[in-house]
Amino acid sequence: MRLTKVFGPTVVTAVAAMALIGPSSASAMNTALCSSNEGGTLTCAAGNQWKSVHAVAAAPLILSSMGNLLCEKSLLEASLLGLAAPQVGHVKSLTFVNCKGAVPCTMTTKSLGTLSFLKTASNLGSMQFHNMKIFIKCSIFFECEYEGLPSFHLVGASMLADNAGNGGIEGTKVGLTSNSPLDACPGEIFFDVFWSASAPVYVKT
Repeated sequence: MRLTKVFGPTVVTAVAAMALIGPSSASAMNTALCSSNEGGTLTCAAGNQWKSVHAVAAAPLILSSMGNLLCEKSLLEASLLGLAAPQVGHVKSLTFVNCKGAVPCTMTTKSLGTLSFLKTASNLGSMQFHNMKIFIKCSIFFECEYEGLPSFHLVGASMLADNAGNGGIEGTKVGLTSNSPLDACPGEIFFDVFWSASAPVYVKT
């Protein structure tokens, strides 16, 4: 995942292993994605808060009862609002590239919606999509739409062994539910995915 401000000077992107953004609004922590560890402090100065995110996942896997899809990559781009509980972002794009099952398939995002980041522990949190809809087409006989409120783990920089410890978003068997009337559509699909950051991101308050 490459972060530009757009995570450069100037999201991460499609789920906690079925964990919801747990704390109530009364107890939720203010959250900001930060470009600096700020000497290990809990807070992030306004000048170090990312204004947008750009995230890339290699080989995301989509599982279903009718077979699996393996994509070459997934790209997520979002703009971020300021410090809040949770911090909110507007999804600009969410794409899946070169997806294949038994036959080549296409995955497109019909509704981008928003996403939210919420700190849950030191340099850790969750990320949730809101109003997201995914359309999968593998043939004229398989055209299915899925929606839901998928939630992923947010892992800050230096908490991961891979990608130089820059942080990222991960989810295992994170589900979306079919809203298609066709019996040919599996009732649910599940994502196994890790969106990786190419620049450090820290989960701060």
